Amino acid sequence: MLDINFSTKELEQLKQSIQDQETSEESTLAASSYKLGSNLEDELTVVYRQNLQIVGYSLIHFNSSFTEIVLFEILVPFRKKGMGKVFLTQLEDFVKSKGTKKIILDPVLNSNSWWKSNGYCDIGYHWQKSI
Repeated sequence: MLDINFSTKELEQLKQSIQDQETSEESTLAASSYKLGSNLEDELTVVYRQNLQIVGYSLIHFNSSFTEIVLFEILVPFRKKGMGKVFLTQLEDFVKSKGTKKIILDPVLNSNSWWKSNGYCDIGYHWQKSI
């Protein structure tokens, strides 16, 4: 389940999860070197839950010609169980419903093969997928 509306308590849980991840040796699947736009309405944090438990989260930035995945994270206990693919598919469907035709991102730390297996292509200065 994708969630874009969450309570203050849930935001605090998410912040704690992010802090825990930052101290973990496990890494994120994507992070961007691009500067986010100044219009906060164009930025959105999306949380993926299963049975009300946070499994992963993503920060996306909408642009007139594409959507950028700035951050995409599956929490460590849920990795290697297919949940990243489920979350990514739902995220792609969500941004497509908002009019996006292309997603861009910058994979980090040996995640290239995962992104490639999900249809993203390296075009030199970032990776992208048409949806």
